Amino acid sequence: MEFVGFREIVITQTSTDGPSSITIPLEVDSGHVLKILNVLETYFASYSSNTIKLDGYNIYKSSNSNISYSTNFPLFVSEGTHELSYSCWDTQNRSAKLICQEFKLTPP
Repeated sequence: MEFVGFREIVITQTSTDGPSSITIPLEVDSGHVLKILNVLETYFASYSSNTIKLDGYNIYKSSNSNISYSTNFPLFVSEGTHELSYSCWDTQNRSAKLICQEFKLTPP
């Protein structure tokens, strides 16, 4: 594998009307793999419950200002188009950031 660079993927939710969810496409180029190192939330609320899913599978959940579930990072994502969703259960603008490394697959 050849290191291509770091990627930060930001998901922002701006609803102030209560629970909401946003879904964005996550693109990984052909012949590449994405290594998710960590997830950071920019805002915690003591009453919130937030979930990040990749292709429908929970990879991160925070509840009451604590991380209540987290995939054992790093998590490798293969080439193609994937679905990344962020569900928020409070009325504050918030965002999450995935810290990633991208690699190009090279023959041995």
